[in-house]
Amino acid sequence: MKIIKPSVEFYGAVPTDYEGNLKHIERCGRLCYKSVDKITADSAEGFVKRLVMSDHLAMVEHSSFVSRSLGVAIDHNKLQGSIGKYLNVVAKEVWLYVGGSLTAWYQAARVIRYGTRIQTIPRAVWGVVQRR
Repeated sequence: MKIIKPSVEFYGAVPTDYEGNLKHIERCGRLCYKSVDKITADSAEGFVKRLVMSDHLAMVEHSSFVSRSLGVAIDHNKLQGSIGKYLNVVAKEVWLYVGGSLTAWYQAARVIRYGTRIQTIPRAVWGVVQRR
């Protein structure tokens, strides 16, 4: 048995943009699966979609997506009751902020009836978490 000394490498703060988040998730996943050599300029989204479709959600925990919507038309308490278990829901003035990891968005999307899209799920995130 080969004993490997534990180590850690800090990649910086989690990106706040969609593409940056996907690349960060891909880097974490490919390090875990020892396939870093397969990273290309446009491989991140496909890699993350395959992780989600395979229910390999541990890697997508390394992300953070936040959506801001006008909160006047949304019942904050009802939204908190349905997805608050997975996502952070904060109402501030007229805005409603909903945020969490891609895993949290995926789990919240599974709670919401399929075929129903609510304003607070960012379109780009919905494309990744929605099943075929």
